[in-house]
Amino acid sequence: MTKIETEMEMIKRLNYKWDNGEKVPLVDWFWKRVDVKGINDCWPWLQGTNGCGYGAVFLTSVPHERIHMVGAHRLSWILTHGEIPKGMLICHHCDNPICVNPAHLFMGTYHDNAIDCHDKGRHDATLNHPKVGKRAKEDIIFLIKELYGTEIGA
Repeated sequence: MTKIETEMEMIKRLNYKWDNGEKVPLVDWFWKRVDVKGINDCWPWLQGTNGCGYGAVFLTSVPHERIHMVGAHRLSWILTHGEIPKGMLICHHCDNPICVNPAHLFMGTYHDNAIDCHDKGRHDATLNHPKVGKRAKEDIIFLIKELYGTEIGA
């Protein structure tokens, strides 16, 4: 993926996966690797995960060559709803990082995700998360200042 190529452009360009030596459409390949259950149930991604427990999909242009990792929940959103604008996250209503059920996903900002995390009592875990902790702390500080003003403790 070039620096100017968006995630959506890359997925359109690499709209297939190699499956046992055969080229298959990405959408078919993806949903074969999901345990699709009832509409209200989590649909777990059945393949690999990244270091944070989220489903991981490696998109390639030739067999056995990894070129870009996309979160399985993000790919589920793209295949179902279309492009994800720059700076937006795909969050889980269910808080299950391997769930790719489109009904359990919502688009939001880092700020929205921090509020969702706090409202569900997961703020301590987020603050200590190695990749999003700093941003989550900044979002929580922003919320505190927004709610109580800058004169905290005065």
